[in-house]
Amino acid sequence: PTFLIKAAAALGFKWPESDEMELFRIGKNYIASGIEYMKIRGEVDEAIKELLSNNESDGLDAFDRFQRRLTSLAGSHMMISGTSAPAIGVAYLAAGGLVLALKVHAIMILIEAAITMAMQAFGAVLGPLGVGALAAKLAALRAQLEGAIRAVETAMKPVLKVAEQV
Repeated sequence: PTFLIKAAAALGFKWPESDEMELFRIGKNYIASGIEYMKIRGEVDEAIKELLSNNESDGLDAFDRFQRRLTSLAGSHMMISGTSAPAIGVAYLAAGGLVLALKVHAIMILIEAAITMAMQAFGAVLGPLGVGALAAKLAALRAQLEGAIRAVETAMKPVLKVAEQV
């Protein structure tokens, strides 16, 4: 569907060359590194607080002022690193899901084509009841596919809004 291809392109991925398993792996790594960064940053912050509260010197006072200024900068690398890595990871997971949805869609189209060819090839042999059953299965398959695509589209809208801002 057009939506899926546009969404993948907005996130910088080409269909069908993208590997969803690689995207999932990268996403998990970003999330894990962001969590680890925040953990280490918390430990460093605690060590700095302890150092500054137990010691006094002009150098430590200057360091304390630098630390406070650094943490107050909304766009500083220190502020962004720990929070953006998990967000980037989630975007990679979403992109992996998007690529997977595209591949499932392609497979469903092939299945639909095979059922249609079977209906045409064996319609006379199966009779109206057999063709009717195949047509019903085909309609149910198409409805499931359309529902799955709508669910992916709904889930991807927030991710694409963030991607537009980046």
